[in-house]
Amino acid sequence: MSTLVMVSNRLPVTIVQDKQTVSVQPSVGGVATGIASLSRPEKMLWFGWPGMANEKITPPVKQSILSELKTLNCCPVFLNEPDIRDFYYGFSNRTLWPLFHYFPQFVVFRQSFWDAYVRVNEAFCRAIL
Repeated sequence: MSTLVMVSNRLPVTIVQDKQTVSVQPSVGGVATGIASLSRPEKMLWFGWPGMANEKITPPVKQSILSELKTLNCCPVFLNEPDIRDFYYGFSNRTLWPLFHYFPQFVVFRQSFWDAYVRVNEAFCRAIL
C-alpha cells in the first residue's frame, strides 16, 4: 500500500498552548481546508510547521506536541522566529507571492529572505527524509 505524503508550509492543525496545556485546533488555511474536503487515503503523512516558534516550546511541551501530532499522521517541522519571519512573511509573501500573481512592482528581494528560504526548505527535506 502506498503512502500519500503532503508537504505544505502549515499543518492542517495548529498547536495552541495555554500555560501548561497543549491543544490541537483545525487550521483555517486554504490548503488544509481544501484537502479536508477530500476523502483521505488509509496511509497519509502531512509535513508542515505546527504554528509555534521553536523558541517558545519547552522540551516537555515539544514531546506532547509530537505525541499528539503523531496520532493525526502529522509530522511537524519546527521553525525559529527569524526563519518564520524571513521565510514566510519575507520570501514567500513579499517575493514569491507578488511574482506569481503578476505584481512585480511589489516584489522585495533581500538576501536574508533567500537565506531563510533555503534553511527552511532544508529543514523540511531533513524531516521528510
